[in-house]
Amino acid sequence: MIPKEKIDELRERVSIVQVVSDYLPLKKKGANYFGLCPFHSEKTPSFSVNESKKIFYCFGCHETGSAITFVMKKDGVEFPEAVRTLASRFGVVIKEERPRAAGYKDSLYNLNGVARDFFARELKTTSAALARGYLKKRGFDDWPLLKSFSIGFAPDGWDGLVRHLKKRGLSVELAEKAGLVAKKSKGYYDRFRSRIIFPIMDIKGRVIGFGGRSLGASEPKYLNTPETALFKKGETLFGLHQARESLKETGYAIIVEGYFDLMAMHRHGFTNTVATLGTAMTAAHLRSLKGYTNSVYALFDADDAGRKASLRSLEFFLDEDMRCGIISLGTAKDPDEFLSSNGPGAMREAVKGVEPLLKFYLDEVGKGFDLKSPEGKARYLEEALACIMKIKNVAERDHYAGYVAAAAQIPVSSVYEAVKKKSAGRKRADGGVRGAGIFRGLAALKGSALAEFTILKVWSTTPDFTTRTWRRPSRRLRTRALKRLEGRYAPASQAAVLTYQRSQRIFRVKKLQAAPRPGYSGMMPVL
Repeated sequence: MIPKEKIDELRERVSIVQVVSDYLPLKKKGANYFGLCPFHSEKTPSFSVNESKKIFYCFGCHETGSAITFVMKKDGVEFPEAVRTLASRFGVVIKEERPRAAGYKDSLYNLNGVARDFFARELKTTSAALARGYLKKRGFDDWPLLKSFSIGFAPDGWDGLVRHLKKRGLSVELAEKAGLVAKKSKGYYDRFRSRIIFPIMDIKGRVIGFGGRSLGASEPKYLNTPETALFKKGETLFGLHQARESLKETGYAIIVEGYFDLMAMHRHGFTNTVATLGTAMTAAHLRSLKGYTNSVYALFDADDAGRKASLRSLEFFLDEDMRCGIISLGTAKDPDEFLSSNGPGAMREAVKGVEPLLKFYLDEVGKGFDLKSPEGKARYLEEALACIMKIKNVAERDHYAGYVAAAAQIPVSSVYEAVKKKSAGRKRADGGVRGAGIFRGLAALKGSALAEFTILKVWSTTPDFTTRTWRRPSRRLRTRALKRLEGRYAPASQAAVLTYQRSQRIFRVKKLQAAPRPGYSGMMPVL
């Protein structure tokens, strides 16, 4: 158990600006620092950090809290682990009242760290000659580069890592949970064997998983750690830890598809490059970049699969309100091949010629229709509208409306009319269920925003609150009810509660005539 006085000392000593700056760039404006909120999608910075008050607050999604809260939310850890992490950084020595066993995630991080060091040492042994030869053939014989990514080698044996972990007194059963080993009837065996190893790190440089490239004919060619408590393949970007500073400096990220493509980019100076792990781009990938940049350039392979991967990601970029471009490499198979054949100068020119992904998408869609026929024009417009209506910026939306009109050889007013009709159709669909729009809005609210919505809804629909007693209702109601919500006052004997009538799909206000049960916090929506 962590003593309360140590928690208080940490709160006094911690610099919340330094903590938040580890995750996203901040700019000072007056007494506060601002950046793009890491908890919701936005283009204009509304995430505020105040050093003197030691709090953060987002004017968009209303997330708020201290440095400890921030680490809990971003790292997905519990309060004690967040406190220990910050205490270690800011020099607060914690002597717990009882010795604690290492947390589950702490143990997995430790096992992965031990495995990383084991693989790194193995790469320098005689048994790794084939692996070193392969890396040299691919142009990766630069040891500083290999060291910066902690590249290693898994020996061609069934239990090299298992024996090493046992020798260190570490749990092989827990290593299975970390995805390092697997179990068979006779015991445990190494998951990675005769493979070049790529440790996958989180933003803090902690190893959360591994990728392995086979050296022989064994399949699969690339093998990743299975999903664990630390590693989620569809949410993780390889190289983000190494690229974070460069992302801030350049203002954009380049996304490639594989380990070697990423290392080739970094080797030639494109250190703002990250890589997916053999999966399609996801919204989670984009959110992990939002704290560092709002612009992403896709550099996928030039084949049909790479082109389709780029097109599939468009919806995520529009939903997350991020700018995206696509870099064309001509006939080159992938970035590694392009750099080997043409050099970094040609890559810089390719980056300068980046094409907006939405334009690329509209061009690709147009190739599938006869834009000289009425039917082709109509089908093209229908496909294009799905994307145009998701563009939040008015000027950008107008630009692409004109682009679609020119491609289909129709008046731009026809595009606007189609958008208007589609929008009206969506509104009618929402209106088919009374209160549906309100319900979605309520479901999206959190924290104090949810409380304020409830309070104002109750006040606006309850006649009792407009009597002489509530001469200044909005301020008095808000102040007292919020304090009640925080537990500073005992709940009132009569509380107005917003309830959701599932059968009728509408909101109603009703009064609780009886005294609320102990611990009831006052005004909260009941769904």
